[in-house]
Amino acid sequence: MTATEITYQNFFFSGEIPCQKKATGEKKCVSALQFFSTSEGYVKYNQSSQKFEYVYQYSDHLNNVRLSYTDTDESGDISQDEIIEENAYYPFGLKVRGVNDTVSANGNHVAQKFKYNGIEYEEALGMNLYEMELRQYDPTIARWTAIDPVTHYDYSPYQAFDNNPVVWADPSGADANLGPWYANEVDSNGNNKYDKWGNFIPLGERTSSGDQNFLDKVATKALKETAKLYLDGQDASNLTEKQKQKIFENDELGTIGILLHEFATGTGPETRFFEVGKHPFATSYLSGRIIKELITELVAELKEQNYDFNNYPDVESIRIDLEFSSDVRGWNPSSWKESVQKHADSNHSQFFIGGATAKVSIKDQNLIIQVYNETSRRSLFLHMPVDNYKRTSENKNKPLSTIKQYINATFQIEKQ
Repeated sequence: MTATEITYQNFFFSGEIPCQKKATGEKKCVSALQFFSTSEGYVKYNQSSQKFEYVYQYSDHLNNVRLSYTDTDESGDISQDEIIEENAYYPFGLKVRGVNDTVSANGNHVAQKFKYNGIEYEEALGMNLYEMELRQYDPTIARWTAIDPVTHYDYSPYQAFDNNPVVWADPSGADANLGPWYANEVDSNGNNKYDKWGNFIPLGERTSSGDQNFLDKVATKALKETAKLYLDGQDASNLTEKQKQKIFENDELGTIGILLHEFATGTGPETRFFEVGKHPFATSYLSGRIIKELITELVAELKEQNYDFNNYPDVESIRIDLEFSSDVRGWNPSSWKESVQKHADSNHSQFFIGGATAKVSIKDQNLIIQVYNETSRRSLFLHMPVDNYKRTSENKNKPLSTIKQYINATFQIEKQ
């Protein structure tokens, strides 16, 4: 054994290559590609034929892998010999033994570890645990091995899937969420895509979701009341477009009130344009932390391009993402701290816009900035798995249908 080998029981790493020491003393090291995932299963490399082979996997509504099979003879028909593995689960993820336990050699033993919720099942050393992203899950007792980072006041921090594994999945280990089949259960018209048993509802037979309608009504009422506060008690529905334009040119808070009202009621144009120096809403937004963040990101990008900061030649459009909310995809405390600081440093206009996308360019020694934002149903509900409502060409649209804002600015760059 060389000095670079690190041994753990019968397994060791020779450099960065995983190896296994067999009972005979033989060392077997594998450094070749074994498999890579696809949307339908995975692709494995057959060392004998030196060919890539597809393995197809059927998953249920919670992304639990139920069946793995291949078409070895490429006949288009799947025989019993081409079935690699069949998985049956108890509700909380424990495998049902005695139900087609045969595992074919046609699969890849590493890829076949991914099972319940599409997560790797680790049976080594008798652990029998699912290796979620943030923590391990024990299907035998239907509990996590560590406390929940997202605690519910009426649940144990060790409970899994909100105690309802038939509807909820938790592949990250952070918090239970609807399985992939239910992730977009409401279509763009606010109607149910699936019934309460998970059956797909044809387009012409769909009805509005009671829960979604209730949420929409509550949100619409709250937004309309908030809009009145920004407009000093005035109802935006009584304003003409000319009156709105006058408010846009003189009143930052009144502008926010109008935008909130138009979003809540589905009225007004889909897209509005604002200019720094002309509209207080735009001027206020493109100040403080926003302009500082834009300049910082732009300078960093230009330095990588070895930009000539003495003569300021033209620069094509550079995209800069202006993030506001914390990263909800996983455990990321640094993004939470940054988000809290941004909230503390934001003015009214910056709060309304939230996260946005900017395009920054330099032309004729002018710094040109355009910020694009969508006020949508998904952003209102804090990026929950709900669909946005699209605007149409008609004057009257569905409440909470998406509206868009462009904020434009041009600043002259003075040579040092």
